[in-house]
Formats: sequence, structure tokens, C-alpha cells
Amino acid sequence: MAVNKRLRKRLGDAYDPIPNRTAAEAATEAITPTQQSSDEESMLQHEREPEEPVGNDELHASDLGAARSEGLFPAADEDNQSARREDIAEDDVDEAGADPGIALNMRRDPWLAVTTIMCMLLYIQYKFNTLFATIVGMLLFISRANHTIFAMCSRIGLSISRSDVLRKLHEIAKDSQKRLDDWIMQNPDGPFDGKVVFDNVNKMARAWDPTLGHRNILRCGTSAIVIKLEDVPEGALRLSPLLENIASNARSKLTVEELKKDINWAHVRGIGTGHILRTLVKHVPALQRHNSNVEHLFSESYAVHRLRLRKSDITSLRCSGANEATTAGVNEALQDVYDAQLKLSDERLEDSILIVGGDQLSVDRTRKLQRAVLKGGTNAECGRFLRPQLELWHTKWNNGKNIVQLNWAPTIEAGTFGLRHDCELLQRQLNPTKCDFYPMHGLLEVRFEALTLEGIRLLCEEYTGVVYPASDNLLDCLEKYFGKDGPLADHCFDCLEDMARTLYNRYYTETACDHSEHDDKWTEARYGPSAAFAPSARLASTADRVIANNVNFLRAVLWYLEFCTAVAVGDMGRVWEIIKIWRFSFWGCGATNYGNEMLELACNFLYEFSEKLRITFLNNWLVNPSGLPGHWQECDLLLEHYNYWIKLLFNAKSLDFDSKFLRECVSFNLRGFNDLRDRFRDIFRTTKSGGRHTPASIAADINKLGEHYRRDMVLVFHRGRTQSYTVVNEFSRGFNKLDGGQLDTFLQRTSREPFRVTPEELEDLEAEEERIPANPITVVNGVSSLQEFSTAILNEQTAP
Repeated sequence: MAVNKRLRKRLGDAYDPIPNRTAAEAATEAITPTQQSSDEESMLQHEREPEEPVGNDELHASDLGAARSEGLFPAADEDNQSARREDIAEDDVDEAGADPGIALNMRRDPWLAVTTIMCMLLYIQYKFNTLFATIVGMLLFISRANHTIFAMCSRIGLSISRSDVLRKLHEIAKDSQKRLDDWIMQNPDGPFDGKVVFDNVNKMARAWDPTLGHRNILRCGTSAIVIKLEDVPEGALRLSPLLENIASNARSKLTVEELKKDINWAHVRGIGTGHILRTLVKHVPALQRHNSNVEHLFSESYAVHRLRLRKSDITSLRCSGANEATTAGVNEALQDVYDAQLKLSDERLEDSILIVGGDQLSVDRTRKLQRAVLKGGTNAECGRFLRPQLELWHTKWNNGKNIVQLNWAPTIEAGTFGLRHDCELLQRQLNPTKCDFYPMHGLLEVRFEALTLEGIRLLCEEYTGVVYPASDNLLDCLEKYFGKDGPLADHCFDCLEDMARTLYNRYYTETACDHSEHDDKWTEARYGPSAAFAPSARLASTADRVIANNVNFLRAVLWYLEFCTAVAVGDMGRVWEIIKIWRFSFWGCGATNYGNEMLELACNFLYEFSEKLRITFLNNWLVNPSGLPGHWQECDLLLEHYNYWIKLLFNAKSLDFDSKFLRECVSFNLRGFNDLRDRFRDIFRTTKSGGRHTPASIAADINKLGEHYRRDMVLVFHRGRTQSYTVVNEFSRGFNKLDGGQLDTFLQRTSREPFRVTPEELEDLEAEEERIPANPITVVNGVSSLQEFSTAILNEQTAP
């Protein structure tokens, strides 16, 4: 009998059945045919000998459980699964082409195998014993299994048929509706304690053999989820106080100076210093001992309104065929939600607020709907009970787009520095017009960190007088300064914080941008040593356009990254402080639609919302599907993932989004699908395949940029240094626009017609089936992470 190669490799000399022999003796000695035959007969005789009876002629599940608990059926060892997979992959067949042999490590759990077989046999014997087969059928449906796989699994009793799965899903939808009704009727006379988030969903039904009468069709619809409101003060959702405040027209008193005065600049300076420290601790191993002190700044010193850690209660609603991009479509979609599905009566809505969240287009159409029916009778008929809430992920993404477009040089030529130059230096691909989220966020973050670390290196040279050779890369230089026996090895945290504060004042403020444009204001006492003048400088110019561009970049990206990390840790107070700044930034970037939304929020929070309603908005602006710290995310991003699943299971070209299949079988059961998948994975103890990878190290990218920054002295003042483009100060420009009449125009329009906003151009509804939504940014131990998309995002690991 041939011996498996893997068996020989594992056992080596120990494989010899006769002990006390050398390897040479074992190799030369042959077993006679008589001996071999005798050994085989002995083995067969041993296999024919009956075992001791267990007291019953039948084997029950309890016996298998007891046998497993005594170690007779060892369970699969999860820690060694990866090693086993490697063993399986190699040497499955020996040189002689014989059978693979016996694997020494058990890869399969006999208990699970026997239990599964018993469930199959019971289903074959008794057709109503369908629990296990139903679960398998549901899993096949979620996995988009082919009809042939369904038929095969159903044939052998492993699964129910696909038609039975669809019938079961309709029954589950009825149960989901009952649970939703029970929640709604917990307080039948009071305001509904839920928040609706809705968005458009579309999918291209492609005609693979197009003709004049058979073409590609873009099917549009609307999806929605409802999230249970948490930490709502008593009476916060009453409508009458809000309508009284709106009717008083207090918003007409709003001024540009009041908007600017509302910003807490001391807090902004503090978090700016904190982000510099966080970048330094992240990339310099010698300073990681200060990590707890840095995180204490964010969790305690600069914390404003941290949300109570909780797992959000999320229910997916039925999708509809309404086109949310139009006002009539929004009316149809919202009526389907609060009337047909939530079954909220007009009496209940007469003096209550229903928060409806969405992106800028959804909020715009909702307000236009309210203006269209403003002359109705009751609050329910007029839609006054609807309170649109601008969700934050699309807002954040649009701010990132604005930063890229402002900092993108039209051409690249010798001596032109900036975002586009660094993007090409790192050989990254980014379309500044489309600006996909993953490459945009990664490029902004790595350039921000590289510029910050280069600024720290310059400060180290000033403080110590020690200049390391240019051949040393940026991160190695910093490690030498702060590492063992380095000139700053004994630097305490307070000294490090002072250094970060100095760097913030040099490169992250409006004042620094203003001073970089006038050499008489850029003093060495404040900004450090300067170069003589640029070789190509024009004598009439006193500015350093390179530094001015970098200051405007660093300041804007600092606010963007603060927004991202504050969302992840669930500090809505810090998020709100950035929104106060973006009231000006969006106007300065030319994004007037989002600029109007920022002004609308300012009027709401300053004049129209009661204190209780403000707290309710802040407490429920984010969602946490897992209940884990650092895993908060925006509601509209969560809905994007639900939309992805709806389109993934949209498997019939002839169906619309209001078809019974998509409404009942798919969209209404999305949360249950993910719970089922989690349960099934736990039962079979399989490794969760979330599609997550170890984050790639950006050390080489930072060193590459650091080499360029040091060689071209991009953070050292050069009198008269010019660039082919100018990065504008979007905050200052936005202030000037509002002060120049845009704020007055907004107030006159919204005071006269409270529900009117600037029309938004239709978004490009071209369906992109390959496009998948971004993952939320998480922050764990102060380190932010953006993983590539995982289809398991909705059933993320939950807190114990």
C-alpha cells in the first residue's frame, strides 16, 4: 500500500511500524507476502469485531452529544484551520498516483456531519420536518445560488425548493410587519419614536440583444429604513412649539458675524493640535508611549457631545417604485412609508414630528413637497410634521471633492507642486471630477500626514540644531530625534504638545495663509528660518504661493479628517463644530446647494429648534449597527449598503422596485438575512469572511513625499516663489460671499416661503452595477481605518 507524501513528511522516521531500527534497516528490509497477508487479515478481523452495546439498538442525537463531549468526536480546531488548508493543498496524491491517504488533523466535525445527515433523513422521512432544510434554502437564496444548485440540494433533502423559499419569505415578511406594528403601537397616542432614512435606488436592466423596441431600461425606486430614536427628552417631538418658532420669523435676525462668532475657535485649535500629535504618535514608534495621553485629549479634553454607546435598532422597510429624484416621487415614497407601512394616523401626526433623513437631493425634494402642499388644511395634510435632516456621509464626501478640486493643478510642469503633483509622484489614480471616495480619502490623508511630519522635522532641526543627512528618509529622521539616545528622547508629553501647537500656528490657520502672502509678516520668530528668495521669483511679489497653497490644503483637510474621526467615535458635538465651519466653506467652494443646507441647519439650531429637539437631533444623527466603540457611521452610508443588497438580489429584468418579490422577499427581510447568516456561521463555526485585509503600510509613501518636501523645501518660506495655480482660502471666500448678500437672499427667500430651497440639479442616475458603497471609517485606539467594501457590513460583529 502506497504511503501518502504528507504522511511521510509529518511522521518522518517515526512512521516505521517496527521500532528500534535505523532508517537504513527500515529501507532495506522487506516484508514478506505471508507477513503482509497475515497483517491485513488481523486488521480485517479487528474491524469485524462488534463493539460493546450502548444499551439501545438505535443511535440517538443525545448519544452523539455525549460522545462528542467525551472527546470521541473531536470538534474542528479553529486555530489550526488555516494550517490544515495549506496541508490539503499540497501533496494530496503521492508519486505512484495512489489515493491521498489519511489526513492526520481532522478538518471536519463528525458531530456536525452526522447531525446534518440526520436532519436530511428526517426531512426525507417526514415532509413537514423542514426547519434545517429551510435554513439552508434561505442561505442559498442569500448567496444567490443558481436554480440548478437549489434543485440538487432539494433533491437530496438538504434544502427546500426555491419556490418554497419564496413562500417562506412572504410569511416572514408578514411576521416582520407584525413586529413593526407592535413597535408602533407601543405608544399609539404619542409621537412616533423612529427616524426614517430614504434614498433612491436604481439598477440598469440591460438588453443583451437590443432592438428598437427592446432597449436598456434604468429602473428607479426608493428604499428606506427606520431607526429607533434613542435618548429623546420628554416632549421633544411635539410639533406645535416648532411651528410657533418658525412663524415668529426669528431667523431673519441672523447675521454673518453671528455665524462666525458661533464657531468655537479654541476647540478647533485644540483638536488641530491633537491631530498633529496623533499623526506623530502613529508614525514614530519612539513616541507611541504617549498614545494614551493623545487619546485622552479627544475622549476627555475636547469631547463635546459623545453619544451613549449602544447597538442601534434598525428595521429595513419595503422598497417602492417611486422616483425619489422628483418631488412627486418623494410624495409617493413618503406616503408609502408613513401611511402604508408605518400606518401612522393623521391624528397622531397632527402634533408630532417625524424626522426624515436623506442626502441633499432627498432633503431638497422633501422641502419642495412641503411648499407644494403648504395651502392644505391640517398639519398631516400639509406635511408640516416632516422634519428633513441632512445626513452626513454625502455631506462629508462632497466636502472632500471640493478640497480635491480646489487643490488640483490644471497642468503639471517643472516647479509645480501640490496635490496633483503628489498624486502622480505616488502613482495613484484619481479622477478629480468623479472623485471616488476610497482614492480621494487615501490621498488626502497620506499627503496631510506627510506634510505634518515634514513640519515636525523642521521644528526638530530648529530646537536641537541637529541636521541629519538628506539621504535619511523622513520617518527615520524623526525616529532618530525622538528615539533612544536622540536629542529629543527625553521630551515629555507637555513639550510635545507645545511643539504641535507651534506647528499648528505656523501652517494650519488663516493667519498663516495671510502672512505667507507678505514677506514682512512671515517673521522667523514666528515661522522659523526662511530661504533668501526663489531663483525664479518676481521681485514685485512678496508671497510664497507654495506655502500659501499648502496652508489652505492643511487647514481644510484637518477639518475633514476631524469630521471623519468624530463620526467614528460618535462625538456629535465635535461633528457639529465642523459643520459650523462648513457653513462658510461650502459657499467658498461654490457648492451652493450644500451651502444652503448649512444655513438652514444654522437657522434651525439657533432660532427654531427647542433645546430638547436639538438634543434629539444630535443623539440620533449617527447609527451603530454593531454596538462596538469606534464603529459609529452615517445613516445614509448604512442605507447605501442596504441598497447594494437590494440590487444584488434584483435578479429579474422584468421586475420593478415595487414588485412583490423585491418589496416582500428582499428589502423587508434584509436585516433578517444578515442575522441568519451570522447564526449559520456560528452553528458551523466557520471563519467569518468579511473581505477585510490588513491595512497597507503607507510608510514608503510618506518617505517618498518627505524626500520631495525636503528637497524642494515646500514648507520653508521663499520670497517671491510662484505657482501656476492658486488654492483659494475657501473659508474667507465663503465669508465674503455671505457678507456680500448671499445670506440676505437666503433669509428673504426662506422667511417668505419657509419650505423653499435652491433647486438641485438632477444627479446622474446612470446605474453602475459594479459600483459598491464605501465602508465606514472606524477609529480603534486612536487609529482610523477605512477598509475596502465588505458585504458583511450589515452583520458586523456585535458587542458582547
